[in-house]
Amino acid sequence: MKTSLRHVATPQRRFGRKGRSVVKNYLKILIAVSATSVLAGPLGIRLAMAQAQQNPSAQAIQSAQAPYAVQYDARVTVRADRTATDTFTHRIKILTPGAIATVSQQQLTFVEGMQTLETVEAFTEKSDGTKVPVGPANIMTRDAASGLQAVYMRDLKQRTVIFQDVQVGDTLVMTHRKETNQSLFPGHFLYADVFPRSRRFTSAQIIVEAPNELNLEVKTIGAGLTDKVEDSDGIGRHTVTLLPQPARAPAPRASQRRAPRPLPR
Repeated sequence: MKTSLRHVATPQRRFGRKGRSVVKNYLKILIAVSATSVLAGPLGIRLAMAQAQQNPSAQAIQSAQAPYAVQYDARVTVRADRTATDTFTHRIKILTPGAIATVSQQQLTFVEGMQTLETVEAFTEKSDGTKVPVGPANIMTRDAASGLQAVYMRDLKQRTVIFQDVQVGDTLVMTHRKETNQSLFPGHFLYADVFPRSRRFTSAQIIVEAPNELNLEVKTIGAGLTDKVEDSDGIGRHTVTLLPQPARAPAPRASQRRAPRPLPR
């Protein structure tokens, strides 16, 4: 299962006289719980089915054995010209030794030319409160695609942040600021943020602000999500909160659940 924050601007096409199609500006934000998990890989974003149901006792066991816990806070400010600023902070607490090697390297992607990504700060917070900053040499940006994929994804970049001196009980903290200067569809706004339920989130909150003149639509789907709506001086504000949910292990893929076919004689 995953919880996803999606800011979607999809062109709505209707047909007028003489069969001419008319594209209508459409701005929408969808915050949903769905039955898929998003994985980052060399081909961009891939989808994999995740477990949809699980008994409470198994959930409690997996929650207790979660290798790390995540806290997420973000503020998305959409402007009247459809540009936006997204400032977000991850706090990842290491709970088991097995999580150190994989979690100590964090990757984020962005589309160069349409977006800019700034690493505002990144550090390891020790259990005694000491902060070990991540040096510039351990914050790297490179092409996210290679080979044939680089032909049509050459603007996709990957930012890698490598944390140092990580031990069980430490918290990895990183804050980024992403500026969206151009959308995939001119005149529209597109944004997505994904929270896999295979991870343990202690808290997650996203604040979305936009001028009322944009008629921005916000919709939440699934359990564990709340949306508080406020309006002040012509600015609409949605505070979306994800309540703590137990982590769920991914289910086997469909191909793994099929019975083997007998060989022809």
